[in-house]
Amino acid sequence: MTARVLVVAEPGDAQLVAAPGTFAWGHLEVASTDSGGRTADRFDLVTAFGAAGLPSANASVRWLEHAGAGPRRIEERTIAPAGDGLWSRRLWPVSDELFELAPPPAPLALLVGRPSPLLEQLLERAADRRIAFEVVERLTVGAIARSSCVVLLEAPGSDALPARAAAVLAARRVLLTPRAKVCFGLQPQLDHLQLDEPNQALNFVESVLTRPDAFVRLVHWGGLAAQRHRASGIFGKLLAEVRPDRDAGGR
Repeated sequence: MTARVLVVAEPGDAQLVAAPGTFAWGHLEVASTDSGGRTADRFDLVTAFGAAGLPSANASVRWLEHAGAGPRRIEERTIAPAGDGLWSRRLWPVSDELFELAPPPAPLALLVGRPSPLLEQLLERAADRRIAFEVVERLTVGAIARSSCVVLLEAPGSDALPARAAAVLAARRVLLTPRAKVCFGLQPQLDHLQLDEPNQALNFVESVLTRPDAFVRLVHWGGLAAQRHRASGIFGKLLAEVRPDRDAGGR
């Protein structure tokens, strides 16, 4: 019997983390929180992202930006890039469709994050240097599509890369993040850029906007690195880990 996996996420996250399809290991369905429920018993694995509601199921997994964010149940396996009491530490998977995203229509710098001292410092110094950002609190496919570089400030202060970091790389955009010790196989300065302070970040952004050809190699390696986080592979592996009784071929 074909294995079935359900991904439940808020609409913006649903587009980032998975696209429905049939793969070597089985069938993947994606439901946003505003599109109605599914019968959990139909699936071998039900996995939710962030605060999305998760129906009762034989095996359940919740992906968080960091431990302590969003609802958690004792019976859930919890995955996040950082935090205590996790079942596994990983970046969020990347929808296969992001690898096909077209180049941006024009140079644009995107700043992603909730209000924080670092974000405020970046904006203040950017204004002094006449560097314009589009600012959003959460990363979405639409925001990535408009951008040529993304400063991703999710979970500032964590020792790990932000949960959605691989989505930026899959779309072949330049990624800038705060300095991180845990990079999940990514390599700073080879496939993405890490910043130590606001002026350094602004120097990178200014260079990306004015000399994009200088970052072609970085973008290329970023796209290759993101392949390890491709949703069609990740959910097959996850199914094999959670339900070893199922045939998760194609791992």
